[in-house]
Amino acid sequence: FPYTTLFRSVGQHVAFTGTLPGMTRSEAIRAVKLNGGNASDTMPAFTTLLVVGDKPGLRKIQKADDWQSCRKITAGEFFAMLKCPLTFEPDEFAAYFHARIAECAA
Repeated sequence: FPYTTLFRSVGQHVAFTGTLPGMTRSEAIRAVKLNGGNASDTMPAFTTLLVVGDKPGLRKIQKADDWQSCRKITAGEFFAMLKCPLTFEPDEFAAYFHARIAECAA
């Protein structure tokens, strides 16, 4: 994975729920840390980003829904963030990601 400051630049604390295709939870946590962010296997109250994989836990999803400061993203969006050399706020990244998907579909 590239060594970017994507997660640190926007103060992200990342948590995970469900399984990520092709990546273990430990590898995902390590990838976030290598890219300047904080991550954990649990979901502390200061979590800002929840990566939702296959067969996610409903409790973590409910917490993310209840907490205004926590945004949910898909595993695909997470993998794209790891490859992205730019720094974005989460909403900016979501707009960028969806625009790139639209470009690829055209």
